[in-house]
Amino acid sequence: MSLAFHETEACEGVVQYIERREGAIRHDVKAQDRDPNTPPDVRVELTLRLQGSLYAIEHTGIEPFDGFMAHQNRAADLFDPIQTLATLALGPS
Repeated sequence: MSLAFHETEACEGVVQYIERREGAIRHDVKAQDRDPNTPPDVRVELTLRLQGSLYAIEHTGIEPFDGFMAHQNRAADLFDPIQTLATLALGPS
């Protein structure tokens, strides 16, 4: 199982909420974070317009410590071989 921050899904939920609240539909949606021409120091997840207002949506993942997500996503590669060897040595439970 791989852990992820689900930025796209989280931002979509926020945008849908704003659309319902404002009774309007988004337009001019740009995935700024994925555009290689956007300078790194001004990137947000996405921008959009709703009833003439510009919205910038950003999703920030919070890790309990640096590298947590990478460590969790690598854990199976580290521990599965140990579990396999232990099961072979001790027998199934």
